[in-house]
Parts: sequence; C-alpha cells; structure tokens
Amino acid sequence: MKTNTAIIPMMMIATTIAACCTKKHCEDQNIIHQINFQNFTKEEIDTLLISRFTKGTNLTSSIDSFYAYAENYNTVGVYSDMDGLVNDFEIKLISNQSKYQLSNFIINKKQCNGCFPVGGDFYNKLESYNLNGVTQITESSKGGASITITK
Repeated sequence: MKTNTAIIPMMMIATTIAACCTKKHCEDQNIIHQINFQNFTKEEIDTLLISRFTKGTNLTSSIDSFYAYAENYNTVGVYSDMDGLVNDFEIKLISNQSKYQLSNFIINKKQCNGCFPVGGDFYNKLESYNLNGVTQITESSKGGASITITK
C-alpha cells in the first residue's frame, strides 16, 4: 500500500511540471512583420525602395534592395529575420524621394516557455534601433516586432 501512496504524489508533481511546460507560440518574435508609417498619406507610402547596406559603412556599401508596397493606409508588410538586422537600411519613399535610415539594431535573447527543470525556448527581441540617428525603443506585439516611422 505504501507503493501506491508514493505514486500518487509523484503523478501530481509530473502533471504540474507538464502543465507549466505548455508550449506558447514564440517563434515569430524573430521576425519584423511590418513598418508602420504615422502621419503619412497613402500616396506617400504607396511604393518604397528598401536598400540594405553593410553595417557601419555610412550607407556606402550596398548589399541589395527591393521594392515594397503599402498594404493599407499606414502599414507596409516587410518580413525580415532578426539575423538580417546586422546591417543598416535606407527606406526611400518613391513619391517624394524622402529617405529614412535604420541602423544600430539592439537585439537581446529572451526566454519563452520557461519551465523548471526542463528549461525553455529562446527568441530574439528587437529592443531598439536608430531612425535617422535617433534611438527608437520598440515594443513587441503579438506576432513579432514592428518598426515605426513618424512624419
């Protein structure tokens, strides 16, 4: 009978550990899903040229570039893996030739699904970046971080 009484508490402990280790979705935190444009007209952000440069070259060593198009009034969908943020970027509004420089991305590893004694998963969180030389603090939203450019 002593064997059965020891099994019940062990099963309760195992169930508790399994319950705290439930997987939450955190993989998408490694992705920047969008660039938000505040106080711009739809015509201003209709077409963008996004250019990537080697970090620290003052936008002189081009790697590649691509066009992006506004999905709605103030958002452009851009999918970028955080590992790609080791570079600097320039966003050019084709409509009026305005340019915005993005650099100095600060990315820290954060824990997701933490569970003792198993450990947990980790993701990279974009903490801040420079927009035209001014530090911007980011807030991750559900489904990844976003970059905001204000006119």
